[in-house]
Amino acid sequence: MRVPALKLSARERGLLALLLFLIAWLLGNIGLIAAFEKEAKVPGATTFAIGCLLWWLSYKISCSANGRGITLGVVALTVWALNLIGTLLVNFHDCVADPFFWVSTAIFLLLITALAVSEARLNSQKAASSPD
Repeated sequence: MRVPALKLSARERGLLALLLFLIAWLLGNIGLIAAFEKEAKVPGATTFAIGCLLWWLSYKISCSANGRGITLGVVALTVWALNLIGTLLVNFHDCVADPFFWVSTAIFLLLITALAVSEARLNSQKAASSPD
């Protein structure tokens, strides 16, 4: 049985990406706050990882919609980075010994690395297809 694909316009994909970025931002913040403030390490790490995966999905949808909604995605990344850096600066000794901090930082850096590799691939494809 074949499932028909959804045909969404660029505007609809942009709105979908915007909504998914917002949900990813909220999930990531909930995961970080739950782990750092409420000592819920494993649920916090899982929620943060789900937020990062949702962010990646939103980014891919946003790219197919000519970059619509990417501003909220960048804001989410900035807030997550500030949360991790702020926690490290304020509570250095506890963070260094906390496995969740390193897991969440590794997940975040994996997301940033995937974003950089994806952008480099997109830029090289654009350069190869443009006439000289």
